[in-house]
Amino acid sequence: MMHLSNLRGGVADHIREVQDAIKAAAEKIPQAQGDIDYFPNVEGEEREEAHHGRRLAEETPYGIDMVNAEYVQNKARVMTEPIKMCVADTGYDLGHVDLPKAEDGVQGWADPNGSYGAWDVDGHGHGTHCAGTIGAIGGNNNGVIGVLDDPSDFQFVIGKALSDSGSGSSANVLNAVQACQCHWVVVVTLPPLMPRMRTDMIKMVS
Repeated sequence: MMHLSNLRGGVADHIREVQDAIKAAAEKIPQAQGDIDYFPNVEGEEREEAHHGRRLAEETPYGIDMVNAEYVQNKARVMTEPIKMCVADTGYDLGHVDLPKAEDGVQGWADPNGSYGAWDVDGHGHGTHCAGTIGAIGGNNNGVIGVLDDPSDFQFVIGKALSDSGSGSSANVLNAVQACQCHWVVVVTLPPLMPRMRTDMIKMVS
């Protein structure tokens, strides 16, 4: 393993800065009080809820205050039209209790050949998780709240960039983003990309 002392000045300093930033962020994460039993000895619906780690009341993730979500929400509410947000990932759970529905304007794209599955089905969960970070509904006593917590302030455009197993090609990721662009999307979230894919993405949106 390469040690920092073997790296030249600028590189080593940058790595230390990154390490310090990660440590500082980790220290801000609230610690759980005692052990959490995610699989209590319950049956039926209660056991199903425990299995999926559902909370009994709505929670505000620690990151909401860290990103100054209230400022974003106030800006969104004075827009003449809802902001369009693209999540190009593994899909979207359209029936999720804490996320916007079709009647809220959610729409999406998937490969016409069907090789990646439907955009409104997320067999992996990562795309739905990312969508929740952005737009989980506030004030409904379910789950968490997102950065944009009012579905009337924005619209999701979902791109089925990856399959339900979380795999896919750079071409399909690019196709998903291009489909989002056709809807005049202003913000796009993406799965982690390899360097070549990042380069292709920059060329496409430039």
